[in-house]
Amino acid sequence: MKLSRYARRLTGFISGNLAGSQRSVLEAVERLAIVQVRGATTGYDRETRAILKGSKYQIHLSPWATADLEGASGSAADPKFSFGPLRAGPLGAPTDLLVVRHHAQGILPNAFTAAWLGTLLAEKEVRAALVARVGSGPNGGRAVANAVVRWLPEEALCDAGPRWIRLTAAPGLAHHVQNLPTAYPLLHRAYDGFRDICRRQGSDQDAPQSFMYSMLGATRNSLVLDRIAARLGWGPNPAIVDVGGGYGFLGLELAAKGWNVAVIDVDRAKTELLGPWLTRRSPRPLPINFFTRSMDELSDAGVPGGFPPHAITFFQSLRLGNRDRAADTLRACWARLAPGGALLIHELVHEMPGVSFAEGSLFCRDELLGLVEEVAAVPSYVSKWDGQPMRKFIPDASVILARKPQGG
Repeated sequence: MKLSRYARRLTGFISGNLAGSQRSVLEAVERLAIVQVRGATTGYDRETRAILKGSKYQIHLSPWATADLEGASGSAADPKFSFGPLRAGPLGAPTDLLVVRHHAQGILPNAFTAAWLGTLLAEKEVRAALVARVGSGPNGGRAVANAVVRWLPEEALCDAGPRWIRLTAAPGLAHHVQNLPTAYPLLHRAYDGFRDICRRQGSDQDAPQSFMYSMLGATRNSLVLDRIAARLGWGPNPAIVDVGGGYGFLGLELAAKGWNVAVIDVDRAKTELLGPWLTRRSPRPLPINFFTRSMDELSDAGVPGGFPPHAITFFQSLRLGNRDRAADTLRACWARLAPGGALLIHELVHEMPGVSFAEGSLFCRDELLGLVEEVAAVPSYVSKWDGQPMRKFIPDASVILARKPQGG
């Protein structure tokens, strides 16, 4: 999204008057969305435009706005992202209004996203939040508001209109958010420490994007898994093994919801340092364990964890293993699954338009689907956005699901 000429001038002036981390926040917001005085109102209904015109300092974000950050040029030393801290608004003042465009295809709200908004409000990083474009018809905003109060106290809901809801801080909001079934509050406060540990390990250049994509994956994939678990009847405390689970952001989010989690990764810095460090920041014990193991070893050493898991997941990780061992890896995972459990795979494939990175490591569509059918079961598909069933496989949009029969 491009900045207006006036907004570019304004952000240039502001960036020159902010120090260190504040300047970094602003540089990243430039990439992700808009920082502006009396924000742009194009594309909003009349009531929303009136609210926008009534606030001075605004930040416009979308929870899924990652493309601009990935493709942007610039030299921000510490780029932030839509999920995460917003330490100061323009000129160091608190931001009057955080405007969230509802581009999340049904994901808003869940506990993770609600905790994001609630944390920003409770810690006075923003004075109010406006969730816009949330529905259609005269009761669109009210319907979303009814969903929001599943996660946030009703006192935080200031008002709602046909296409918007407005949230503000309320007494006890910080305590309420801290007790939501989500890892977001601990992750929100972890970025500086996460970056410092990465710096000591010599990998701080990757820290911003690693943290950003881990946050985004945690909220999206946890929602997908929650909905699959409900549909397949796995009960309130399913077990999962996340292969190639990295720092464990998804695992932490699921553990906060009551899942029993095993995270497998070959990188010791993730499984023996950063993942456990994040886990210790939780205010309550979490049922999560980290294991250092290559996925190529799973067929020989076995899939770690306690009871047979309800789900074994590969979120863009299967392609990182030895292609010649992929069938053995999936076969070992299939054997480890509990009856009625599912193997879940989301991978980029060659047939995706515009995919240009690491082409040699990508599966072909038919190769991947045939592999799953050969070693597990005829696959079905669910949407990576909301976990709903899909009739056919669509590259990038579909998660492959192979379910083990109840009889084993």
